[in-house]
Amino acid sequence: MEGINRTYKHNFKFFLIILLFLFLSSCNGVAPPSPTINSFTANVYILEEGDTAILSWSVTDADTVTINPDVDTVALSGSTSVSPTETTTYTITASNSAGATVEVITITIKQSLTIQHYPIEGKDSMVVNQLPDTNYADNVYFSLGNLSASVFLRGYLQFDVSSIPTDAVIVDADLKLYQYQTIGTEDFIIGLHQVTESWEESVITWNNQPDYLPSPESTATITVGATIWLSWDITALLQGWVDGSIVNHGVLLKDTDEPMGNTFIRCYTSDYITIPTQCPKLDITYYVP
Repeated sequence: MEGINRTYKHNFKFFLIILLFLFLSSCNGVAPPSPTINSFTANVYILEEGDTAILSWSVTDADTVTINPDVDTVALSGSTSVSPTETTTYTITASNSAGATVEVITITIKQSLTIQHYPIEGKDSMVVNQLPDTNYADNVYFSLGNLSASVFLRGYLQFDVSSIPTDAVIVDADLKLYQYQTIGTEDFIIGLHQVTESWEESVITWNNQPDYLPSPESTATITVGATIWLSWDITALLQGWVDGSIVNHGVLLKDTDEPMGNTFIRCYTSDYITIPTQCPKLDITYYVP
């Protein structure tokens, strides 16, 4: 009897093994591994509008791979060009019967902005040490430089930059003045300085002009006789104004060698209405992460 039971148990185990084998065979083998996205990259992540980025990817163990928006179904590996007109997030999805794997990358589009002073919103004026209590708020031009070794001519400007998002990253920013006249014979350099106190356009004079940082933020070389746009790089300064780390009191423009020289230039202020496009302006490039 014991031998019969032993044989029965052996046959039952064998029967279970056969059933398990048949079951696995009916499932067509082992389940596939989940798809893997080995890489999904772009050659550049920040673009000027109209420029092109190259998306590249490599995927294994997937039956289908799609990239959206605008690309659709693609091979397991490859590359393609995209030209987004606005900041765009691209999603790659790799799928098979075991499931799907997803990754994303974002291509950011830089924005261009020009803020130009006109009479109503413009805030700019000049000061002259030989006329220390005179206000020049209504002048249509700045005089900048030295009339002589004892006559100094300076300009103050302040721009409203509240239209720029506070989380913007400033890529480039240039303050520009239109030089239309030179009086004198020597080339010289005008420095742009951060102003550290508030001031009023209709009140500012040489005697009450605000404090400023002694080292210039940037400089521009003045060429005698030129009729051109002058440019000062204020990228770092504007970034501080926008994100709030620097209080915006504007800038001062003055000769970097103020006690010397006999040359000054004239540039239009925001009160010059004959050709408003020659008023002071900021040319800005930025992006929002």
